[in-house]
Amino acid sequence: MMVQISVLAVAAGLLSSQSLVAAITASEIPDDVPISSLLNSANTHLAMGQTSDALTYYDVAISRDPSNYLTFFKRGATYLSLGRTTQAQSDFDKVLTIKPGFEGALIQRAKIKSKSGNWDAAKEDYLAAGRTGAEVTELEEAEGASKLAVDAEKRADYDECIAQAGVAIMVANKNLALRKLRVRCRFERGEVQEGISDLAHVLQMQPGDTDPHLQISSVLFYSLADTERGLTQIRKCLHSDPDSKTCTKLYRRQKQINKQLLKIRRLFEKKSFSTAAKYLAGSEEDIGLIQEIKEEVAELREANTIPAKAPSNLYTEMVEMACEAYGEVKSKKASIYCTEALELNEHSLHGLLAKAQQSCDEENYEACINTLNLANEHHPGNQSIQSKLQAAQIALKRSKEKDYYKVLGLPKDADELQIKSAYRRKTREHHPDKAIRNGVTKEDAEKRMASINEAYEVLSDPELKARFDRGDDPNSHESRQGNPFQHGNPFEGQQQFFHQQGSRGGELDDICSVRCNSSQLIDQALRTYLHFTTNFKDEYLASDHAVASSIAKLLESELFKANEDYVRIQLVYSLLQEDELATLYIIASFLLYDGRRNEDTFKIMNKEGSFARLVELMKCAKDEDSRLHKLLLELLYDMSRMQKLSLEDLSHVDDDFVKCQFQIIEELSDDVNDPYHYPIIRVLLVLNEQYMVAATTAPDATSVPTTNRVVKILSVCGQNYMTFGENIILLLNRETETSLQLLILKLLYLLFTTEATREYFYTNDLRVLLDVIIRNLLDLPNELISLRHTYLRVLYPLLAHTQLAQPPHYKQNEILKVLALLSGSGNAHFAPADETTTRLVSRVGQVPWLNEGKDTNDADLSRKLLGISLPSSQTESSVSVVDLAGLTEKPGIQTPSRKTEAALEAAADGVDKRNRSDGVKFAMPPATSHRDKQIPPKAPPRRRTKLKEPINLENTGDQ
Repeated sequence: MMVQISVLAVAAGLLSSQSLVAAITASEIPDDVPISSLLNSANTHLAMGQTSDALTYYDVAISRDPSNYLTFFKRGATYLSLGRTTQAQSDFDKVLTIKPGFEGALIQRAKIKSKSGNWDAAKEDYLAAGRTGAEVTELEEAEGASKLAVDAEKRADYDECIAQAGVAIMVANKNLALRKLRVRCRFERGEVQEGISDLAHVLQMQPGDTDPHLQISSVLFYSLADTERGLTQIRKCLHSDPDSKTCTKLYRRQKQINKQLLKIRRLFEKKSFSTAAKYLAGSEEDIGLIQEIKEEVAELREANTIPAKAPSNLYTEMVEMACEAYGEVKSKKASIYCTEALELNEHSLHGLLAKAQQSCDEENYEACINTLNLANEHHPGNQSIQSKLQAAQIALKRSKEKDYYKVLGLPKDADELQIKSAYRRKTREHHPDKAIRNGVTKEDAEKRMASINEAYEVLSDPELKARFDRGDDPNSHESRQGNPFQHGNPFEGQQQFFHQQGSRGGELDDICSVRCNSSQLIDQALRTYLHFTTNFKDEYLASDHAVASSIAKLLESELFKANEDYVRIQLVYSLLQEDELATLYIIASFLLYDGRRNEDTFKIMNKEGSFARLVELMKCAKDEDSRLHKLLLELLYDMSRMQKLSLEDLSHVDDDFVKCQFQIIEELSDDVNDPYHYPIIRVLLVLNEQYMVAATTAPDATSVPTTNRVVKILSVCGQNYMTFGENIILLLNRETETSLQLLILKLLYLLFTTEATREYFYTNDLRVLLDVIIRNLLDLPNELISLRHTYLRVLYPLLAHTQLAQPPHYKQNEILKVLALLSGSGNAHFAPADETTTRLVSRVGQVPWLNEGKDTNDADLSRKLLGISLPSSQTESSVSVVDLAGLTEKPGIQTPSRKTEAALEAAADGVDKRNRSDGVKFAMPPATSHRDKQIPPKAPPRRRTKLKEPINLENTGDQ
C-alpha cells in the first residue's frame, strides 16, 4: 500500500495563516481535540516548515491512538527529513510491527540501511517491498565495491581503493568505515584536499570525536599553509570538547606560531629583512620560527595526525622567506636557506634567484640565464626575474667582448668617483717606465695602458657608459660600422613603452600557454592565473569586457583544452574554498562563461554542492561587492535552471535569504543597465521552479514536502514587496525566451490559485497582465502549443480569482473573441484546436462574469463562436502543479512570433497570398482598433492602492 499526498493540499497547507503560530508543547493541546484535527494540524505545520510543532502534534496523536500505523509513518518521515535517522528507523520499525509489509516503511527503512552500509538488511527490505530492480542492483554493486576497496587498500593500490570506495559511498554515504577508508587511501595517494573533504563527513557522523578536528586543522595549518582555516578548525574542536587537552595544546601552538608569522610578514612589508631573518632563523636565545615549525610537524607526523605524503608548505614557505630575507641583506647565510628552499621546492622563486646570482658571481652567465628562464617559466610576471635576466644577458655578451669594468678592476655599479680613482691607480701601476723596471716589455705596457685609457674613455662619459651598460660597446667594429644610430636605438623608448603597456597581456598568455604534464603543474598554473588576474584586478576586473577577455584566454588555451574536466573540477573546488572577493569574481566568471558553453560545468557544480556555497556567498557579497553579488546571481540562476536541485540544497535557502532578495528589488538600483533587478527576479523564479519540481516529482508518499519559501514570503509579507509583482509582469511583457516565460507563468499560476496571494497584485497591473496574455495567445505559432496551454492555465485563475472578477469587467468582449479564435472553429488562421486547448478554452469560458449581461441567445451564440460542445465532465479542469512543473524548455530558445513567421513566408514566396484565386486566406486578419486599450508600460507603473471596491472607469475597454 502506498500513501498518496495531494500536491494542492500541500500548497494550501503551505500558505495557511497558521504559519505564524508560535511553537507549542503537548500540554497546551486540549484533551478533547479529535485525532483527525491533530493530524491535520501536524500536516499544516509540516508544510510551513515548522517541524517541531508538527512532531508535537504527531506525538500527541500517537499517544492517543498508538495503533495508527500511518501516524507513526508520517512522524518517521518527518524525523528522516531532519536527518534524525535513528528515530526515523524506530518509527518505521513500529509501522511494520503494526502493519507488516507496508511498502512505504519498507522502502524508507531500506534506504536508511543502504546509507549506513547494512547491505543484507537493506536488500531484505527492498525484496519485501517488491523492489527487485534498480535499487537492489545498485545495492549489490555498492556492496561489491566496498569489498574491492578494502582489498585494494591491503594491496596498496590506492587509486583503485579511492575509485571503488567512491562507488560504494554513492549509496552508503553515511557509512563511517567507508569514509575513513577513503580518507586513508586519499592521504596515501597524496590527495590532501580531497581527504580533508572526507574527514568533514566523518565529523558529521561522529560530531563528538576530536581526532578529525585535529587532523583537518593540522593539515590545513602546517601542510597547506592555510593558517586561518587551520585555526578556525581547531576552534571548532574546542567548541565540540572544551576540556580536550589535545585540542587545547594544538590551538595554543598554532596561535603562537600564527602570531609570530604575522609579525614577520609586517617586518617584510617594512623592508626590515635583518630583523625578520632573526625571527625566522633564531638566535642564541631563541631557536626561531623555522625550527619550531619543523619540530611541530615532525611530532604530528609521528602521531599520524599529518599524513606521511602530505606536504610541509608552511615550513617550506618559512625557509623561502629566510632565503629572501638573508639575500636582501647580502648575508652568507642566504646560501644555506636558499639551497634548502630548492631542495623542498625545485621551483622556489627566491631559491632560483639566489642560484642564478651565484652563477653570475662566478661569471657562469649561461647557467645564470638558464636558471632565470626556469624561474620565469614558473613565476611569470615577476619583475626581479626580468631585470636579472636582462642584466645576465648583457653580462654574457660583455664576457665575450671587452669588459671595461674588469679592466679597471671595478664592480658593475661603480660611480664616477670610483671610476676616476681606479683609473689613476691603474695608470700608476702600468705606466711604461714603471713596467719596464718590473720586467714588462715596452710594447706590452703600452698595450695595457691603451686598454686602460679606452676603458676610462667609455666609463667616464655618461652617454657611452649607458650604452655599454646596455650591452652596446661604443668602440666595437660592429657598433661603429654596422649600426647607423651611433647614439643609441631611436626606438628604444617606444619599445620600452609598448613593453610596459602590453606586458601583462603577454604575461597572461604565457601563464595560460604553459605545458602541464601532471596535476601538480596544472594546479600551479591555475594558482598563478588566479593570483595574477587578482593581483592586477584594476586591469583584469575593470569591466565586463576585461573579465571576458581574461577568461577567454584561459578557455582558449592549451592548458584548458588538454585538461578540461580537471580544470573545471579544480575551479569548482576553489569556489567552495576561496574567500578573497576578487579571486571569487574570476572563478565565478569562468564557471559562468564555461557553463554556458558546456553544461558539464553546471553538472559538476551541482554534484560538488556549489548551490549552498553560492547562497552563502550571496549573503556576504550583497554589502561588500555589488558586482560579485550580481555575478553570483547569474551563476546560481544558470546552474539551477539546467538541472534539478536536491532537497538538501534547497534547505540552505531560508526565509531571511528570500526576504533579502525581495527587499533588494524594493530598493533603487544603482545599475543603469538593470533598473529592475532582473538577475534577482530570475533567481526567485528558478527557486520557485525548483520548489515545484521538488513537490511534484517525489517518488512516493514517503517524502516530506518542501516549503516553497518564495510563495510563503509573498503570502505572509506580500504587501511589503509589491515592486516584485510589477516587475515580473513587465518582464513577461518584454521577454522573448520561452523558458523564462514558463518560469514566470508557473509562479503566476501558484499566486492566483493560492488564497493568500490572489490579491497580491495591483488591479491596474492585472489589467496590463491580461493585455500581455491576450497578445501572446494570438501571436504564438502553433508549434508552441505547450506555452499556449500554460498561458490558458494562468488565464483562468487570473479571471476567476483576482480583482478582475469584480466589476467593471475588463476586456470582456476581447477575451471571448480570443477564445473563439483559439478554439479554431471556422477560422483558417489557426489550426484545429487540440483536445487540451479545447478543454482549457472551455474552462476559461466558464468564468461567470464573461457571460454576464448577455441573454440566453447571446450565451448560445458565444458557445457557437467558441466552437465548443463538450460535456461538463470534459470541461472540468484537471490542471495542477504537477502539470505546470512538468513543462520545461531549453534555456536560450526564443519564442517565435506568428506575425514574424507569416511575414517571412510571404517574403519567401514572393506573392501576395491574400489575392490567390483559390480564395483561401493565409494572412492574419487586421487587429481590431482599440484606442482605449492600455498599452503595457516600458517601466513599472507608479505605486497604486489596490482597488478594494468597484469603481467606474471610463475608456478601459469594451464594456
